[in-house]
Amino acid sequence: MSDQEVEADEYQAVTSVLSSFYNFHTFETNQLINSRIQRFATLSIQDQQLIPWFEQHTQFLQQCIDINRDFCQTLAEKIGQDWGIKVSPSDWVEASHKQFQQTEQTMVKLMRDWSDQGGEERPIGQRLIIAELCKLYQNELERSKTKILVPGCGSGRLVFELVMHGFWTQGNDSSYHALFASGFILNHCQFPHNYSIFPFLASSATSSSKRQNQIRPVTVPDVSPTAHIISAMGREQEKEASLRIHYDELMSITAGSFIELYGVGPSDVNFASQKLRSQSQGEFGVVVTEFSLDAASGNVIDYIRTINNVLKQGGKWINFGPLSLQNGPSDGLNLTRDDLFELVTKLGFEFTVKESGIESTYCGDIKLLQSTVYKCDFWVCTKIDNL
Repeated sequence: MSDQEVEADEYQAVTSVLSSFYNFHTFETNQLINSRIQRFATLSIQDQQLIPWFEQHTQFLQQCIDINRDFCQTLAEKIGQDWGIKVSPSDWVEASHKQFQQTEQTMVKLMRDWSDQGGEERPIGQRLIIAELCKLYQNELERSKTKILVPGCGSGRLVFELVMHGFWTQGNDSSYHALFASGFILNHCQFPHNYSIFPFLASSATSSSKRQNQIRPVTVPDVSPTAHIISAMGREQEKEASLRIHYDELMSITAGSFIELYGVGPSDVNFASQKLRSQSQGEFGVVVTEFSLDAASGNVIDYIRTINNVLKQGGKWINFGPLSLQNGPSDGLNLTRDDLFELVTKLGFEFTVKESGIESTYCGDIKLLQSTVYKCDFWVCTKIDNL
């Protein structure tokens, strides 16, 4: 594929996802408002009078959609500028239904990663990960020399937390939705609680005890990454130059498939990606995966090989999460936990920590009448062999 074709494909992919944010209000209106109006209109006058609150609640939903619109359009415009998109939103490639659904999911993930409500679920795994890293690297000055890679970094909260603990951290994600969300929060939110969003609108009212739960807002971000890093840099200026931690130099995020960007052997990716691949071999001291094995299930052997490839000899792989976020079979190998553990050891790792049965939701809504609770695994592996 020529460079021009690659650029054309990327432009289409980028602008269609930007469109899914910018025009998200049309999707929400079609899904939530129009259908409600149509269903209500089919009722007799007598039946309509039995639910006098219905029309007002529909108006409240529309107001929430309008507020989501302000947030999503601001995000799309800022990220479009960051990615060098010079045409107006009206000229962007039209988003697909699936891309709108992914924007809907991204709003919920922003709640998990960057709101006070997510503060109940988020620390279950992240505290274990950070505590293990701080135990392994107790000298804070040495942490910036330890390179950590976070595949499937999503909207970037774990990357930010590791940076604030002094670690040089590179996130990676193949989802433009995740990359755009992380780029907006990390680079364009100067104040905490900068925006109100309504991530629960798509939740069925029949899953909640009160209809007000559907239209409750959350504010994002709960902390401003920019402000935190600036504040940390200010504190470092009071130290001797040799003792300073340069927090503003510790974070980076790459876009693309983890296996293609960091894997072993030849690849069809472009020159820049090939360069990153060659530079990453044996480069990282730690790989951290959190709720990301599910995304790897379709190619789990190559996923583990890639982790082995980027780690130094003696490097650590720290993981938290369930084997899968799905209840049924996936497109992958559908390995049991014991099968996966055996595979990990055959691909050059030795387990040093294993904990199982740690209960956690994922993007859970505490107001719903039912929720899915995952029994998660926490493990630490040491790379003992190259492949």
